Amino acid sequence: MRWTAALVVVLVMGTVAGCAGIGDDDERSTPSPASPTETPDGSAESVADPDEEVDGEQLAVSHGETVRDSGSFTVTSTLSIESDGERTTLHTETQVDLDAETAYERVDAHGQSVTERYTTPETTYVRTEIDDHETIDRAEEPFDGEIEPVDGEDALYEDTIEQVFGGEVDLTEEGTTTHDGDEVTVFEAEGVETWNPPEYDPEEVTDFEVQVFVDADGIVRLLSYEITEEYDDGERMTISMTIEIENVGETTVETPEWTQAATE
Repeated sequence: MRWTAALVVVLVMGTVAGCAGIGDDDERSTPSPASPTETPDGSAESVADPDEEVDGEQLAVSHGETVRDSGSFTVTSTLSIESDGERTTLHTETQVDLDAETAYERVDAHGQSVTERYTTPETTYVRTEIDDHETIDRAEEPFDGEIEPVDGEDALYEDTIEQVFGGEVDLTEEGTTTHDGDEVTVFEAEGVETWNPPEYDPEEVTDFEVQVFVDADGIVRLLSYEITEEYDDGERMTISMTIEIENVGETTVETPEWTQAATE
């Protein structure tokens, strides 16, 4: 499997980033967020004027600010790489309570290993399970790099949103649909010609698809993409990623029972 190519694609799409603390703000400029169009009865019709392109930076800012103002959120993401009939998956769930300054993350690597982290203002606890062997540890502020706190900022995927809506993908607004009981605006792109990555030459990419759901508050509720590459030796690789944000303003981060076993 061409893992190098797979990692390049993942990095280009902005789904891997460094660590930060819960609620740490980056130095992103802050233009006025894009506002939804309202119908006469006051309901949201669309997050974008049909005659105008969505500003990627404004949407990223609107998404991030609205979620932060809610105080809490949950993000789930699934990365899948399939090649030669074999599939590898990485599933991550991140729960963040900004008001309580707590966060929890669970990463399941293809069912072969599980890593959990729980962060409070002073302490981060880590539990790792590999082949039924469990280790539990903790670290206190300031962290030394071996154990890092859950990255609540990174879970918002603002850079990815800005890239997708900022010209790297030629998206088309496809009307509205219902997602988790809420009306969302649907944006889609399909075909290699709709992808314009500035730092990667997708000469071996044979298929490319993106779908994004944006609600009336400017929150990107779902972002998914799929990229297929074919090589001269006949190998075919498909990389897919789905990111979903839910329970905005309604997430409570519970203290895992396993933290009681952390070493002193």
